[in-house]
Amino acid sequence: MDEFIDAMLDDNPDLTTRELNRMLRRQFGPHISKGRIAYGDEFIDLQDYQVEALRANDRKAWQHEHPPRTASFSPSPQRRGTAQTFKFSSHAQAYYHQRRFS
Repeated sequence: MDEFIDAMLDDNPDLTTRELNRMLRRQFGPHISKGRIAYGDEFIDLQDYQVEALRANDRKAWQHEHPPRTASFSPSPQRRGTAQTFKFSSHAQAYYHQRRFS
């Protein structure tokens, strides 16, 4: 089992726990939960480097899927020009725009 996980991490260094679970279920039947392989009532602990790699990949995938909300508040040149014309901050305009059109 460890060799299979190592081979999968070597083939795809950005492999997430979800993707690995899908492969494990197809091949062997168990799944990974909380850093352990659960196979029926038995639990086998993963190696520390495997757990760290999977957690880092999960975190990276989550950050990619959920970009920070502050990115929508960055003032564009158009917003800055409108803000200067009407004399209010571009951040206030971005907040108003997000609240109105969300």
